[in-house]
Amino acid sequence: MISPSTRTANFHYAIRTLVSSAEAQERAGRSIIYLNIGDPQAYGFRPPAHVVEAVARALKDNFTGYANSAGLRTARNAVAAYATSLGTPTTPEQVLMTSGASEAADLVLTALVNDGDEVYCRLRVIQSIPPS
Repeated sequence: MISPSTRTANFHYAIRTLVSSAEAQERAGRSIIYLNIGDPQAYGFRPPAHVVEAVARALKDNFTGYANSAGLRTARNAVAAYATSLGTPTTPEQVLMTSGASEAADLVLTALVNDGDEVYCRLRVIQSIPPS
């Protein structure tokens, strides 16, 4: 039998905690929209046509291998330019692409938070992308 590591006993996935709170609010009669399920299509969001075209082109051109571990340079350039346009001067070297918000949150919290620290989280939507 394979035994799990002892650190997994203390593992808490914050999104799961938020779900419990949201469910309690829903039982109390509040209308809740669950955006934590990792499936934006459930809410009508679809990738824009230019993204679908780029993915199809990459597949057709056999561009299916691994990218640089920090992310594709063109994507990092775009993120840096966007952050700079919002007033935060950013270089592509300061950008790290992740596979999703959970990975990004894990990397940030692992880098900045020590055991026993408390974290206050406030969500701010920077840009809302309408469904296509």
